[in-house]
Amino acid sequence: MADALIITTCTSVCAIEFPQNTSHFLGYLEMSYGLGLMLGPILGSLLMQILGSVMLVFFAFGALLAVGLFFVLLTFPSSLNQSGSSVVVDENG
Repeated sequence: MADALIITTCTSVCAIEFPQNTSHFLGYLEMSYGLGLMLGPILGSLLMQILGSVMLVFFAFGALLAVGLFFVLLTFPSSLNQSGSSVVVDENG
């Protein structure tokens, strides 16, 4: 469920921030999703072999998520925080 929410949110942000090159950047997003889904189990099994404990792997991935959250907060576009809507509604039908 979280994966679906993240993909939907990232796709929306990409479409809002890059209206001229949406398809180009959506390709980058799809590539990163695929790489993450391919490399996630590999990294998990490597960390499990190196650390030898499920709890240590849990905390290691928690630290990776915290670093990712830090970079997202640092680089998130401020234009998405503007109030108001950019959708134009045609009242004539």
